[in-house]
Amino acid sequence: MRLRRLRLFVSVVLLASAGMLRAGPPEGTSVAAPSGAPPPSPAAPALDSRALGELALEHSRVRDVLLATEARLSALEEKLFDSRLRVRLQAEIDRPFRLAEVALYLDDELAFRQDFSGSATVESLKLFDGFLSPGRHRLEVRLAARGPNDPESGPPGYRAACGTVVHLREKAVTDADFRAEGDGDPPDAAALKGNEPDGTWTVDCRARFETSSR
Repeated sequence: MRLRRLRLFVSVVLLASAGMLRAGPPEGTSVAAPSGAPPPSPAAPALDSRALGELALEHSRVRDVLLATEARLSALEEKLFDSRLRVRLQAEIDRPFRLAEVALYLDDELAFRQDFSGSATVESLKLFDGFLSPGRHRLEVRLAARGPNDPESGPPGYRAACGTVVHLREKAVTDADFRAEGDGDPPDAAALKGNEPDGTWTVDCRARFETSSR
């Protein structure tokens, strides 16, 4: 997407700005060590406070430019496309499962992604709000959860997805709502020690959309 290339450019600018950090020589004169004593450890290099200040200002400036550019892109999209799409998610994952990740794919392109830690319920999460060309568009919501024995450092082991097709109209707003309910019975630690562990993971995901004139 266009914003993805813009954010890549911003990252390059920030990395280039980071080159302003300089290690300065320690202040003061050195003191000779007593005879026979081990040589003193070298002092840690000091950061240039002026360079840090300039880097902070550059970061603030680039952030403001990015926000202004995103606002201009939104205004331009509204002028080019007068069809608005809003997507929300409500998810409830029964314990011992824990919701770990939510992603939205719009026409097979990643439009939203958010990680969760220890969360089991999402009351109302905005996945998308923007302007698109009228016509047919594909939406897919992907959920990932962790079981009680899944390591936090690894990828989530339980996954589900559901999708729908929306049909946008000119000068209209389309609201798409996803609702997901997940439960199951994963194997516990005792079952995993046996030779025949079993478990279940079930997700009921429903999607609906409605269109109204702007």
